[in-house]
Amino acid sequence: MKSIRKPPRDEIQFATPSGWAVARVRGHVSQHAYRVLYRGQYVGWLSHAEDGWRWHIVPMMRGRIRVSARPYDTWQVAASYLGRTDIARRIAGVGNAPRVTEWRRHYSVRGEPWVPKPEKRTEAVRS
Repeated sequence: MKSIRKPPRDEIQFATPSGWAVARVRGHVSQHAYRVLYRGQYVGWLSHAEDGWRWHIVPMMRGRIRVSARPYDTWQVAASYLGRTDIARRIAGVGNAPRVTEWRRHYSVRGEPWVPKPEKRTEAVRS
């Protein structure tokens, strides 16, 4: 008999008073991808690459991924634009998109300002 694995829990890294949150998935391999939630409901992802931050949305039952056309300088700006997409507006209700200023005036769940960790890069050693 196979055991049923529970899905990994989100580790809330940051939450706004209006209900938006940024979370890491516990046990997730990537150190530079974060889940965006509105009142506990999944909205999309933020990811960091060399060119900047991008938002990603995977609409339920559609199987295709929407990615921001351009990279953003900070995760706060990327999260604000993610909150303005049609899918996020439908989930959160019109007018409840997070503003950049709301993300910047934040305090993490632990009570200290939160900044995503940069991706660690390793280089091969030549012998």
